[in-house]
Amino acid sequence: MKIKLKNSKQFTNNTVYMMFETEKMIDVKLGQFVNISIPGDEFTLRRPFSIVSAGKNKFSVLIKVIGNGTQKITNMKIGESIDALIPLGQPFDKTIDYKKTLFIAGGIGIAGILRFIENQNAQFLFGDINGEYKDIMDYLKIEPTYINESGKTGKKGFVTDYINDFEFNTIIACGPKGMLKSIKEKTDKHIDFYAICEEIIACGLGLCGGCAIKYDDGSFGKVCVDGPVLNGRRINYD
Repeated sequence: MKIKLKNSKQFTNNTVYMMFETEKMIDVKLGQFVNISIPGDEFTLRRPFSIVSAGKNKFSVLIKVIGNGTQKITNMKIGESIDALIPLGQPFDKTIDYKKTLFIAGGIGIAGILRFIENQNAQFLFGDINGEYKDIMDYLKIEPTYINESGKTGKKGFVTDYINDFEFNTIIACGPKGMLKSIKEKTDKHIDFYAICEEIIACGLGLCGGCAIKYDDGSFGKVCVDGPVLNGRRINYD
């Protein structure tokens, strides 16, 4: 369907918050994502993004510019339209006990967590390298336990260094594979661990196999149709 850019906010770390209006009503469930076309004729494949917030005819995303495709999307002007597939992916249908769930995000992985903690008093650990996401936290009025590798604007270290500061029986996390692997290794196997997976997604419909993810038992899943929220303990992160 066609989506129209309604609002755009540029942040200092080459990350852009974008709000779109949809031409049709949408019903986006928790954990689903959007696949957005790239303006122009240079690229044929869409780019997938976590949905930060959603209403009946609008949604927002947080995009980290990492190449020409994401650059072209974030260069869109207010009022411009583009094609998108929304919603995609399996909804997260587990009941969340916010008093016993720890949410963890690293870097742009925050985009995958934001809708889970929207309007909730959640336990939230966030980590970046040098405080580069501080302006995003302020803009979105989020107050996580903030961890930096440098210690510039929060506690020094990695998010996994502070997991034991919380009481929980469930973890929902999104971020680099190294972070997800460390969570898997450093937490008890009886703790439920859900990983919001970030992969290169081409079709978004399970047809191309470009987002295949390997499990420890040697089998494979597809992030776009089986996820993006998957059992983090099954995934082979190597």
